[in-house]
Amino acid sequence: MVLKTKFFLLLLVVPLAGYSQSNLLIKGTATLLKDGTEIKLSKKLPKRLADEKPLITKIKDHKFEFSVQTNGSILYTLSNGKGGSQLFLCPGQATILVRDSIVRNVSVTGNSTALDYQKYHALLDTVSLYEKYGRARADYYNYTRNNHNIDSAILNAKIQKRDALLILLNDQLLDLSLGWIKQHPNSPINPFVLYGQITYMPEDDFRKSYYSLAASQKKDIWAKESKYMIDSLFIGGIAPSVSETDAKGNIVTLSSFRGKYVLLDFWAAWCIPCREENPNVVKAAEKYKGQNFTVLSISLDDDKTAWLKAIEKDGLGWTHLSALKGWNDGISKKYYVSSIPANFLIDPNGKIVAKNIRGEELNKTLSMLLSKEK
Repeated sequence: MVLKTKFFLLLLVVPLAGYSQSNLLIKGTATLLKDGTEIKLSKKLPKRLADEKPLITKIKDHKFEFSVQTNGSILYTLSNGKGGSQLFLCPGQATILVRDSIVRNVSVTGNSTALDYQKYHALLDTVSLYEKYGRARADYYNYTRNNHNIDSAILNAKIQKRDALLILLNDQLLDLSLGWIKQHPNSPINPFVLYGQITYMPEDDFRKSYYSLAASQKKDIWAKESKYMIDSLFIGGIAPSVSETDAKGNIVTLSSFRGKYVLLDFWAAWCIPCREENPNVVKAAEKYKGQNFTVLSISLDDDKTAWLKAIEKDGLGWTHLSALKGWNDGISKKYYVSSIPANFLIDPNGKIVAKNIRGEELNKTLSMLLSKEK
């Protein structure tokens, strides 16, 4: 599986239609930054669309100020080009003190959400497995980068060690996050904390945790995004709409396949695990050809020639769509795809009935579902 690199708390999100706007006034002091130094404030909004353009101002008399229209509590990055810090702020006011020249040593007062975020982040800093996982990841990277003759046994051992530590790290972070919510049921950062764990929780557990949030917390942008995922991306949810061009430039929609089971398959020509999985998808497509089933592939390529060559070489005889934008593909963001290969099996009514099924599991699932159609 090919992963898109991302960090636990750098959660990319989008402003969602219908949220009421409110104002945040940030007043900052930076004693070690010279007048005229540019300082930037970037919103890190939920994942589905694009981030807003950052706000930029200049230091004057060691002071700076931002006035932000915001949709509730948001994660921000404050930076000056040399370094930066994450700030989690709710509407109202925030007083910021920058104590160094690279905007790493920053404190916030006067903002309740920021105070809870600082406490929560301090808990994250106690997680010992960060360092162990970082060393294992660096060891794998250095071995693949610096060796011309790679020993597959050594490589697999390094991969297994890295991945095992990542699983343990994610489990530790999940326990810490759920513990925080339980111990601080009224904390304004709880929707954000829960949203950050959606990838690591069974769907039923996440759904229960979401519904246990206070009614006031469900108005938060992070809670609303969690609800979107429950309604649209969990098993039983109605699959989000898809509309994109095929290789000939024709617009194709997911809704045009209503009445059939559709395997919505995310892949790319450059993705080795995807190419290794393609024969299984071809086998399923051929076996169930003429039955109530088809494949619709979404490519995360940015090179059209490579994309088309891979389709031909792998014998992928079904509909293929791509915006040719790589990881900036809008459909992959809408489906929260952060690693490939990935797939969603959608029933004739547009409901998601299975996710990330491969190999024999794909064959067994299709056999069971399509036998009921006869």
